Amino acid sequence: MKNLNSFRFVESAIEAEIVRQAELLDEGGAVVQATMAFDPETHRTRVLRVKENSDDYRYFPDPDLIPIEIAREEVDRVRSNLPELPDVRRNRFIESYELGEYDARLLTESRSVADFFERVVELRGASHGKEIANWILRDLLQALKERELEIEESAMTPENLSELLGLVAGGRLTAKSARELFSVLVEDGGDPEALMSERGLEAVSDPGAIEGAVQEAIDGNPKAVESYRDGDAKSLNFLMGQVMKKTQGKANPATVRQLLAQKLGG
Repeated sequence: MKNLNSFRFVESAIEAEIVRQAELLDEGGAVVQATMAFDPETHRTRVLRVKENSDDYRYFPDPDLIPIEIAREEVDRVRSNLPELPDVRRNRFIESYELGEYDARLLTESRSVADFFERVVELRGASHGKEIANWILRDLLQALKERELEIEESAMTPENLSELLGLVAGGRLTAKSARELFSVLVEDGGDPEALMSERGLEAVSDPGAIEGAVQEAIDGNPKAVESYRDGDAKSLNFLMGQVMKKTQGKANPATVRQLLAQKLGG
């Protein structure tokens, strides 16, 4: 790369060249050795000239730099102490936790995020890998972004998230209510179960306590009821939404669905 007159331009040129080479490789091309120019206005690099081989560049040793020979044993020692690298970890996530390539790539862009994910998986079990990835990528990272925090700066621990997901899985907390606790856990930490109780967010699973809201939803939406009975399954989701509104999101969705289906004869 020629004619770079500041460290800022060196950095920008490297970033631009990464993009150029990635685009080239994605299109099936090959990267060849060349002399490049960087345009700071367009933030793009371009080929000035291509030389056939490295000899044409007339490389020569810098007389002020002393050659260093590193023993193979030292190289092997350093290599053996390296952490699992991102590409290897991404492939393992895909194979071990049945994640899509996109989710696995996002999780492994940061070692801290990948470590956090694996600790929650360790607590909840590998079969919950996809569910855990969804909560981290959709909810936790969004909460961190809003507060301009890195995951290691967050007060939420893998243990917190594992317990929170356990409450959701056990029907004691709805997904909506769980998301309400994210801001508290990210900023201040704490015990999810205690926070749920303090804020009165525990899900209502007693059919007797939900039945009234279910009947109101049915009585107040005759068109949706008729549509469901005519075979439109989506109408049941609409009625569930009405019940959740009436219970301020505290009703257990599984119980609501069961009651609606019983009352509607399906």
